[in-house]
Amino acid sequence: MCALCDTMTDRRKASLDPALSELLAGLARRGLLAGDPLTMPIAEARLQNEAYFRAIAEPRSAVAHISIVEATAPDGHAVPVKVAIPEGAKADTPALLYCHGGGYAFADIHTHDHLIRALAVLSGMRVFAVDYRRTPEVSFPVPLEDTLTALAAMRGREWSARFGHEPARIVVLGDSAGAHLGVGLMLALRQRGLPQLQGAALAYGMYARRFDTWSHHAYGNNGIGLSSAKMRWFWDQLLPPGLHPDPAHADPFLMEPLEAELAGLPPLALFAAECDCLLDDTLDFRETCKRQDHPHSFDLFRGASHGFLHLTSVYPGAREALALMTARLKAMV
Repeated sequence: MCALCDTMTDRRKASLDPALSELLAGLARRGLLAGDPLTMPIAEARLQNEAYFRAIAEPRSAVAHISIVEATAPDGHAVPVKVAIPEGAKADTPALLYCHGGGYAFADIHTHDHLIRALAVLSGMRVFAVDYRRTPEVSFPVPLEDTLTALAAMRGREWSARFGHEPARIVVLGDSAGAHLGVGLMLALRQRGLPQLQGAALAYGMYARRFDTWSHHAYGNNGIGLSSAKMRWFWDQLLPPGLHPDPAHADPFLMEPLEAELAGLPPLALFAAECDCLLDDTLDFRETCKRQDHPHSFDLFRGASHGFLHLTSVYPGAREALALMTARLKAMV
């Protein structure tokens, strides 16, 4: 598939927004960089990531309520879910399920607390952020099953009565690995004959295990944002060699949804960062939507790098992007 976008006149390499470039350079000068599992143990890399997120998190958006509850899986595993309710939230309104990024190996509901709060404030919805288990300790489909468990709890009487949302009106927002997880969630709901979500916002997702695209060549080894080498490592942990999913997860599109059949799925709002090695993943997923005449929107964040949405407290472009994403979701419900 050829990755083309009618909002782009050519495939020339773009430059990072100068304000974002200076911000990232300033963080790097302070030693605040994303952890690299290619050069350090995963535990050490996670600690480095946590320090980075602490540095960019303040000030956090004020919300009326924030707590962590547990959803119980059929096998008894407890899945933590962070719940954020904005000021003035009305009863029986839609809820937002948030799936965080981090290549399935990094981040959690604590590192992303600032983003969870911002989503609640900007959307006006109750936000439920799932703390799915991470690779390399687990592989596919464990994170997907954890997310299905969280969604089932959101749809149950106990949580809807406790938190005040409408269980039949739920949308999902995911970034990077979380976008991949969001698509897998919708495909799994269809596969199991369960009620579908009402919409999805998917930011700079990883939709296929491939590293030879134009955007990988342009942005995958330039020291900005996500690298192709790290992306390859993430895929290797999620889908390790010799992985044989059980029959309930045998559909290859649950793992690599780039060209999945989209019939029965809700409207999709696709978002891409221009200076991102995963840019072509979103452009090609958009082509899948267009080819199947599936309802969708597409927005390109020019001059942005992978992961820029985390910078809501220090980069105006991140908050503007989140506002657009939540607006797209609110239009769906």
